[in-house]
Amino acid sequence: MKKCFFVLALAAFVLCSCRKDRHCVCSQNGSELGDFTYTNVKKSEAKQYCLAQQNTYTVSYPNASCSLK
Repeated sequence: MKKCFFVLALAAFVLCSCRKDRHCVCSQNGSELGDFTYTNVKKSEAKQYCLAQQNTYTVSYPNASCSLK
């Protein structure tokens, strides 16, 4: 029974989403356009926010790209 509980607890810990600070950097042709920090978010949320920043920058800078660091 103890082994079963340990395995279940370990699986729950591994599968839980990790919330932490994420960093997004936007640039164009090696020139930095913006630097953003998202506090206490999941990686999937940070990707969405970073993509939204990229969409904002591509209006003025067509070759702009943003990525999580």
